[in-house]
Amino acid sequence: METYGSTWGGMKACEYEMIFDTKFIVIIGGRVVKKKLSGEESTATYGDKGLNYLNAALTARITDGDSYTSTMSRLKREGATDETIHSIQRVFQKDNRAEHTARFKAILDIVSGDWTELRYLDSVWQDNREIVMAAVSCNAHALYYASDKLKDDEDFITAAVMENGSALNYASENLKDQKEVVLAALSNDGSALKFASSNLKDDREVVMAAVSDYGDSLEFASDNFKNDEDIVKIAVSHYGLALKFAFNGMKNNKGVAMTAINNDVSALEHVSDGLKNDEEIIKAAVKKSGISLQFASKELRRHKDIVMLAVKNDARSIKHALGGLNQDQDCLEATGLWGDNNDDSIARRIIISANFSNEKYSPHATMFSVLLKIHPYFQDFIVHLDKHVHEEESNFERQLQLGKDTNGIMIQVTELDHPSTRNHVLSDNQKVESEMASKVDIKVFKVFQGKSRNKRWAKDFEERHLDAVAKQVKCWYDNGCLDGDDCNINL
Repeated sequence: METYGSTWGGMKACEYEMIFDTKFIVIIGGRVVKKKLSGEESTATYGDKGLNYLNAALTARITDGDSYTSTMSRLKREGATDETIHSIQRVFQKDNRAEHTARFKAILDIVSGDWTELRYLDSVWQDNREIVMAAVSCNAHALYYASDKLKDDEDFITAAVMENGSALNYASENLKDQKEVVLAALSNDGSALKFASSNLKDDREVVMAAVSDYGDSLEFASDNFKNDEDIVKIAVSHYGLALKFAFNGMKNNKGVAMTAINNDVSALEHVSDGLKNDEEIIKAAVKKSGISLQFASKELRRHKDIVMLAVKNDARSIKHALGGLNQDQDCLEATGLWGDNNDDSIARRIIISANFSNEKYSPHATMFSVLLKIHPYFQDFIVHLDKHVHEEESNFERQLQLGKDTNGIMIQVTELDHPSTRNHVLSDNQKVESEMASKVDIKVFKVFQGKSRNKRWAKDFEERHLDAVAKQVKCWYDNGCLDGDDCNINL
């Protein structure tokens, strides 16, 4: 450690520690400690950005490509930082006097590490096949910075698109119309069809190659193939949602629709209205994903057997049932709302107080209860929702007591009045339940339904609302359950 003193710039002294590589080409370690007259100190480390030492005769001492490669390997073994290595590469890039093969290898290393550097190179390097190919292998956009000569070189472009199919975007217009070049690009990336010429987008062999690799490329095929059953079926077998790019005739083709749904049930959204009213199609869809019930026709959303299939797969699909089925006892049973409520369990309990009138729970109350039941945070709780509210009032009070005994809680869902949505109101049964909760002295979380953005409608309950409830409940438990007052949660 050497120390030098100077009052320049308010410095009292600078201490230098330098660790050289074995050939004294660079400093690979050490530090500089600057001590100010004020007593403040700052430390910089050699090898970090902005603090490097390179021998002035660097390019003269490394006389060929092999020497460059061996020197870089040795410096890395001896502990040179990436910043130091990059600094050496920069010296070779900028020094026209450096030996050509050593300079070439340094520039090759630069673009292999950061393809955007091709943009800043001299034109002679932008016309170098190996340099450009290294950059294109990292990112297809690098071809944008290649010379026009390379962009129109069939052999080079063919090799480039086999490395990265989307490099076809920057090939010359002439090569975008060369079938062999385009097929080479598609063998790497089917989506490269969008860069092919209009002529080749209307070529069956080309389009078939594209959709066989990347079904979504149907979007870029000519209109002739968007109504071709063989092409569309292959596309949707690889990517079901590609159905949205097909013509209406294919969206009404049952075989095509079933193929798309088998790949991705979300494709149901894009089938024709006629097939959305096809029982076989809809049953196949809701068996894979109950929530796809939302895309079925209104008529089939009134079919109890279809709704039952949907809610057994995904309880949330009860939201999309019509014709009163979102209040049907069998359909609600199928959601799992009334699962295991073992009175002997010591698990924490959540007792839900929800709007019940005319012998039915409101749709909002049903959806809130379903979402709470399936929410990840509440999986370790026993969730209780009375099946028949106050058929025996003592049952609800008994559940509250079990909740209290297991350090559980009551969650009361307070809905907006209908149709005005001006005020939050409790149903008659909820008023009774509030009194019971007060008597048992159980912690109560009161959830207040939100309004839509235009303030005209009550918001449907969604997963994000249950996340907000879970956050409040978790906070209460994390803080030791000390606060016994009611907790209001406005959604």
